[in-house]
Amino acid sequence: MTPVQPILITLLVCLSAIALLSLRSRLVPRLVVLVLLAMGIVFVANPQFANWIAHRVGVGRGADLLLYLFSLTSAYLFLMMYSQLRSLERKVTELIRCGALRSAKTPHEMA
Repeated sequence: MTPVQPILITLLVCLSAIALLSLRSRLVPRLVVLVLLAMGIVFVANPQFANWIAHRVGVGRGADLLLYLFSLTSAYLFLMMYSQLRSLERKVTELIRCGALRSAKTPHEMA
């Protein structure tokens, strides 16, 4: 085992623990974190396995395959976050409109 592998595995475990604590009771995201942790540990402990998978799917190196997967995952997460942001903006706008209508005064009340 190279000197960097225990460090990377420790970082993976710490990041996964933080993610699991922040997700609380959501089952599917917790399972995703655990699967990613297991895959990360396998790829760090045995880098040739990533190369083997990469060659099987037609990619030159395991590092390239991981970069492609990371890029696709990042794009997906960006789109999901953007969608949630738009939804929250719509909800805030609706709440502000409701509050404005509730506090609106008729011309007779203003006089």
